[in-house]
Amino acid sequence: MPAAAHDLPRHFPVFPLRGSVLLPYGRLPLHVFEPRYRVLVRDVLAGEGMFGMIQPRPGHEGDPRPPLYVTGCLGRVAAHRPLPDGRFLVVLAGICRFDLVEELEVETPYRQVEAAFDRWLADLAPVEDAPHLAGRLLPLVDRYLDLLGAEVDRTALRRMPFPVLVAMLTTVLPLDPEEKQAVLEARDLAAQAAVLEGLLEIGLAGDTSRERPH
Repeated sequence: MPAAAHDLPRHFPVFPLRGSVLLPYGRLPLHVFEPRYRVLVRDVLAGEGMFGMIQPRPGHEGDPRPPLYVTGCLGRVAAHRPLPDGRFLVVLAGICRFDLVEELEVETPYRQVEAAFDRWLADLAPVEDAPHLAGRLLPLVDRYLDLLGAEVDRTALRRMPFPVLVAMLTTVLPLDPEEKQAVLEARDLAAQAAVLEGLLEIGLAGDTSRERPH
């Protein structure tokens, strides 16, 4: 992980994927099968090993180049496994959120952007655990998982550093893409936890007929 702001690239490839959000301290598993993103992974592995995850905006399904949200997250390939037919299994580790400045005109089959990290540099600072935030969030998580009938190791959840827990929950819980984006765009860890709390309370009060986390 880059240790300081000057280690962050200004230009990099992005993988637009609706419903998939990467957060700092989080890890996102990806099954890369589209030819253009196979090229992306090969190019990234031959270089700095970093690319950004960003969501396409809703309402543009089927568009080969849908407009993107402003905020995404830069990640580094933490693990990868090439498959015999050219696909990749990749685990991307979150580094720092970014704001899209502009999309670049490039010859690569995948999209590339110029990005600014100014608003999100606190993502690079060491974050201490937050037991007061965990004390509010975890009981809601327990109730939500019970309602979904999900078999999850609750002890393991409680052992996670809180930033890792927030990132993991945002990745695996059956939240809508816009709900995940709201967590991503929350200014700091406390704000992210507050967004998650609100989403879980809404889920507990209403429809929970969603896929189980796994």
